[in-house]
Amino acid sequence: MGNQLTLINLRTNDRVTIEVSPNMTVDEVTKILRDRGIVRTEETVVYYKIKEDGNMLPLNATVAGDLLALQATGTPIGIMAQRIQGDNCIHILHNVGRSLGFKAGRDLVYGTFMWAGDNQQVYVASVRCQQGERLPEIYICPYPSYVKIYQRFEDNHAKSCCFPRRAGYDLCCFWHIDEPQIDELLQLYNGNLTNVYIHILNSIFQILELYRVY
Repeated sequence: MGNQLTLINLRTNDRVTIEVSPNMTVDEVTKILRDRGIVRTEETVVYYKIKEDGNMLPLNATVAGDLLALQATGTPIGIMAQRIQGDNCIHILHNVGRSLGFKAGRDLVYGTFMWAGDNQQVYVASVRCQQGERLPEIYICPYPSYVKIYQRFEDNHAKSCCFPRRAGYDLCCFWHIDEPQIDELLQLYNGNLTNVYIHILNSIFQILELYRVY
């Protein structure tokens, strides 16, 4: 049987009680809060010591035992959910680029591909993300017109997900991704956006039958 940890949700002022073990990491505590629906999948959590005068001091706790020890002194502990954002965006892109062998620009990563059915045309896949947003912006340039020709690309939804859109002088494929898809993948990868992006990109390349060239 675990220990009862009571937290004050600073977004709603509600008290939340969860069961934890002292050696559980704070990340694991946050996962419990996500699983309970107290914070959203795309959010991280900051833990605060609530002082007697009502002011809040951010905690640098690493395990649940730190929170339990503070609770034992009678000090209230607050939680504030924050959307995953800010300079994490660039960090995520660099991780994605390293994992896929992409080149890095100032605010994007990109790689070159070919379609197995055409050994002449080179496609450039680029990924951007914006501060405060989870959805990556993925472009494949030029637009892979073969998706409109062969039935299999309609069957695997490539045709419906590959939106024609101008990027500079090129007509490109802007790959449509929706929030529920991101939510599902964040749950699968325990909130790791780097792994979510890599999963999405690898799936797109497989669907479009693109292989990496250097």
